[in-house]
Amino acid sequence: MTAQPDITIVLAVYNGEKFLREQIDSILTQKDVLIKEFIIVNDRSTDGSMAILTEYKNLHSFIELLDNENNIGPVASFIKGARQSTAVYTAFADQDDIWLDDKLSLSLKLMREIDVDHKPAVVFTDLQLISANGHDLGASFWETYKIKPAENDFYTVLFGNIITGCSMLINNEMLREFLLMPLTVEMHDHWIALVAFAIGHVNYSTQPTILYRVHANSVTNKNKVTLSQKFNNFFEAWFNKDSAFLKGYIQQGKLFKEHYGNRLDSKMNKKLDHFVSLENSSGLVKKLRSKFRFVRSKWI
Repeated sequence: MTAQPDITIVLAVYNGEKFLREQIDSILTQKDVLIKEFIIVNDRSTDGSMAILTEYKNLHSFIELLDNENNIGPVASFIKGARQSTAVYTAFADQDDIWLDDKLSLSLKLMREIDVDHKPAVVFTDLQLISANGHDLGASFWETYKIKPAENDFYTVLFGNIITGCSMLINNEMLREFLLMPLTVEMHDHWIALVAFAIGHVNYSTQPTILYRVHANSVTNKNKVTLSQKFNNFFEAWFNKDSAFLKGYIQQGKLFKEHYGNRLDSKMNKKLDHFVSLENSSGLVKKLRSKFRFVRSKWI
């Protein structure tokens, strides 16, 4: 019988006491997998998170608790935790979700299908939306945000991430790439997605493996936008070359070019150059390129 590969889980925490126990318990009750290490990084929480984490650490010998001296943010916290990973695979966790008990076992099955040639690999899944108080909203994350993984490639992912970090499982080759990631990226999961689509492998399941908590404070109140603000927003989005639309993603694309340009084939470099060239385009051009990115990617 083939030995079960082990997994390291990295959880970043900042003031997460409200939902922390529920998330940790869901991780500890994963079925049919071997969790080698559970590394938790506390990013200088000011609530009761540290007391909760210490309690769990005292109960489970495989939990390692790292307490940051300063607040360094989620990207740096995930990198700090991932540096301690010694398992075959690594998974990332957010502090306020709930993992279904087959989350890791399904991810492991998906990973075995693509981890065959020592290239960076990532697997990911859909998520089920729940309210802040845990009620099922009866909605898929992918359906809500119109994410269709099968239609995406490296070029389309440059315009926006389709892989949610908390659903990821990565292999050691991807872990090495992740640890070299610059801290100025838009977000760690988007960078991993770009690496995977550019030089590695991706696999996914439409089956949700996580109950993903939606917070009320993430909803924008559009009723408070005045007519003049709407006009300014329209002008900014469509005609201004300094439009904020895609600005962060374009900067990330330039950063990706610096780090991976010499490892991409000519087709990938051409797609990346096309995307980065949008930096000097108007908001209108950026909007149109984004809207038709799936069509455009096929002939670049």
